[in-house]
Amino acid sequence: METTSMGKVVVTARIENLEDLFNAERGLIATDDVRCIEVVDALVDTGATGLLVPKSMIARLGLTPLRMRQTRGRGEQSPCRCIVPAD
Repeated sequence: METTSMGKVVVTARIENLEDLFNAERGLIATDDVRCIEVVDALVDTGATGLLVPKSMIARLGLTPLRMRQTRGRGEQSPCRCIVPAD
């Protein structure tokens, strides 16, 4: 019987403020003013339905919390996380 090992997938991810992108497209702000961050060691979870980002990155992107939700990470329950709108 052959055993296949699972590996972890790490990528570079660019996360942008969608409202800023829309405003830049409309000419309301310069494209250079679109708030974004680049995460060079983003861990990919193929079963994930959302994106978990630290509060400091949420603040740098200028995102406003929409609601709070209990999350689990690293096999243990963690404090509530804020959910921001994706549109």
